[in-house]
Amino acid sequence: MARLHALAGAATTWATKASAIVVTKTQDLFKQSGVLLNRAAKLVQNINDGVVKQAATTTRGMRCTLRRAINILRRIKWRDIVKHIQHLIKTKPGVVAIISTSLLIAIFPRLFAEPMLAAMGFSGIGPVASSAAAGFQSFYGATALFAMFQSAAMGGYGIAAVYGAIALVAVAVAVAAVWCATCYSGKME
Repeated sequence: MARLHALAGAATTWATKASAIVVTKTQDLFKQSGVLLNRAAKLVQNINDGVVKQAATTTRGMRCTLRRAINILRRIKWRDIVKHIQHLIKTKPGVVAIISTSLLIAIFPRLFAEPMLAAMGFSGIGPVASSAAAGFQSFYGATALFAMFQSAAMGGYGIAAVYGAIALVAVAVAVAAVWCATCYSGKME
């Protein structure tokens, strides 16, 4: 029985020491995690400060660019522009037609996209049988480009990409027409 009491005492002493070690280690762990949390909070604060500084710099840059644009617009002689446009219409009506059509398509890409998609064989319910779209799908499968065109025809996510591409090409054509009209003296009618 004495041995049993001695073992129980030893076990109690060991458990007390073990629990003290666990408590000490847990306290150290919390202290370390607190230090890590403080470091993480400082890092987040530094990142936030950097973002705020960058935003302020960007805002200043945007304001400066806007001031420059306003100054350029103020220097334009707006009354003379009407005369230049009238002269361009008289001398190069073909260029004016290309520019105005291109800008119309850029502003309203749907005017061009829907007939283009229909001509290729994309419809609101799927590819039209015996069309270029059906042939493309049977030969290549449903590629990402095919899916985007079909989605645009159905009014889905592809609309933004198709309309954006059409508007971009239309603006490029208008810019090229303006460039040709100002750089070349030959007739472009």
